[in-house]
Amino acid sequence: MKSSVALIFLERLSTRRNRLVDKKSLQIQKAGARSNRKSLSTFSAFALVMMLPGAAKAVDSAELQDVIAQCAACHGAEGIAKDVEIPNLAGQHDRYLVEQLKNFRTGKRPHKEMRYMSRHITDEELEALAQYYSNLPH
Repeated sequence: MKSSVALIFLERLSTRRNRLVDKKSLQIQKAGARSNRKSLSTFSAFALVMMLPGAAKAVDSAELQDVIAQCAACHGAEGIAKDVEIPNLAGQHDRYLVEQLKNFRTGKRPHKEMRYMSRHITDEELEALAQYYSNLPH
């Protein structure tokens, strides 16, 4: 009799422990999902750019990621700058971004750092970059 009571007690204890472990792992998963929303939205925007027809397809994704990383140094990983003197790129119109980068490249719009950065970007990368930032939420 004592052994059957002990077995029932151990089964109930095991069931409770499993519920607590499942509840804790669910809380950890939810917290991780919240913290990864921004990076998922960035990845989604990048994937969307890679699926668009035209010039964006001509750019290798690794090359585009390198260019985006260079831009993120000033304009932020999500296209939102931390400094008020630096414009936000997230959600800007792609044609506007292309035109401004071309203006920086030619010197029509003077800015020392942007002139240097834009001279090292191909036209295809420029188009893909504009598509990427225009698809980010602002």
